[in-house]
Amino acid sequence: NGGSSNSGPGRLVLAGGDLVNGSGASKFITLKSGANIANMNPDFMRLFNGMVEEYGQKTGKAVQVNSGWRSMAAQAALYNRLPKGRAAEPGSSLHEFGLAMDINPADLDAMDKLGLLRKYGFTRPVANEPWHIEPVGINSPELLAAVKQDPTLAKQAIEASIGRGGGGVGDTKRNANNYF
Repeated sequence: NGGSSNSGPGRLVLAGGDLVNGSGASKFITLKSGANIANMNPDFMRLFNGMVEEYGQKTGKAVQVNSGWRSMAAQAALYNRLPKGRAAEPGSSLHEFGLAMDINPADLDAMDKLGLLRKYGFTRPVANEPWHIEPVGINSPELLAAVKQDPTLAKQAIEASIGRGGGGVGDTKRNANNYF
């Protein structure tokens, strides 16, 4: 059935089986024009690719990536273009560190229902952004600040995310205040 025995109304589903290595993920990823995943954190991408490949194997569907890594200049342009409070200040967005992606929300909903977000450790912490994912292990202000200062800590935080994601939109302790 793909879900764990603890699935049911009001419970998070955890997809069963081993993590997929993601080596065949490219055929299940559709990049929106301008989306950059080449500069993403490699540990983030390993789990993301595994999740997308497993989703593709189970459903035959591809996942649309709308935004991945952003340069500080691209984040500044977004920050200046959007209404105040809708984008993180340059230098503070997880996108600039290769630790966040914006995905088609319908694809994320489907992966969450299958328990794949939880299995691979991704969360959607921003209540008004059902398209935004990041690793659960970086979902505390203290760890987030530490990872921004020392990117080598990201690997540990991402590994700690496995099996702890999912749960819907804005469903974590830290809400990123509607930031892109």
